Amino acid sequence: MMKVSGCPTYSHVSEGKLEPFAKKGFFMGYGDGVKGIQVWSPSKRKIILSRDIIFDELSMPHSKSDEDLGKVMDVTK
Repeated sequence: MMKVSGCPTYSHVSEGKLEPFAKKGFFMGYGDGVKGIQVWSPSKRKIILSRDIIFDELSMPHSKSDEDLGKVMDVTK
């Protein structure tokens, strides 16, 4: 299934018992020739490959709500 580029993702990491189990990133695309997904990691400031990803397509950054679009498209005023 195709995912929306730039949507927030959470990739599983195992850096120890006391560290968080997921790191937030942004979906960049699919890896070439590997079974992995490219994720931009803002904390590391680089693209990482991961196979265990959770996509959060409901909270897209910089997306406009329907109310904002209605205000922009309303030409009757």
